[in-house]
Amino acid sequence: MEGKTVAKGCGCGCLALIIAAGITIGGGTYWVKSKIDEFTQEFVDRGMKPGQSGQVITITEPPTEPTYYIGQVVRLNTDTDVEIGILAQTAELNGVASEKVYFRGQVVQIKQDGHLKKGLDVKCQVVQNVGGNVEGGLTGPAQVVQPASLRESPEQPSDPSEEP
Repeated sequence: MEGKTVAKGCGCGCLALIIAAGITIGGGTYWVKSKIDEFTQEFVDRGMKPGQSGQVITITEPPTEPTYYIGQVVRLNTDTDVEIGILAQTAELNGVASEKVYFRGQVVQIKQDGHLKKGLDVKCQVVQNVGGNVEGGLTGPAQVVQPASLRESPEQPSDPSEEP
């Protein structure tokens, strides 16, 4: 097999794949960061101050001023007299919230001890009421609401496929 050269290394195909992966990862990171910034700014515009941030946050001390929290899992385990903002993959709401609670993320659960006097405003995929009480109603888009009776008006379908 003299005279034949064998290609070594990755070549143009691998280089193109690496560039495409870099663009995809970079674009995804940029999109996530822009959403975090958007929701954080929304909370700031409502007069909220930053609270804890981290992987798993359990709030056991009531905040003294409107506050927002950022984490993968946020558990509100205290009563509060101020507005609360939560940006998380999952949130669990326990305790009495005298003011509105804002959730931006994937899944929010209103637990048995959860009592939201002025309601819950969401931008998320799933809202689950597992024994809690939402007096002020539910506002904002959510793909699945359990139970569907959480919705205040028939104009807000709990399932996007129900839209006219």
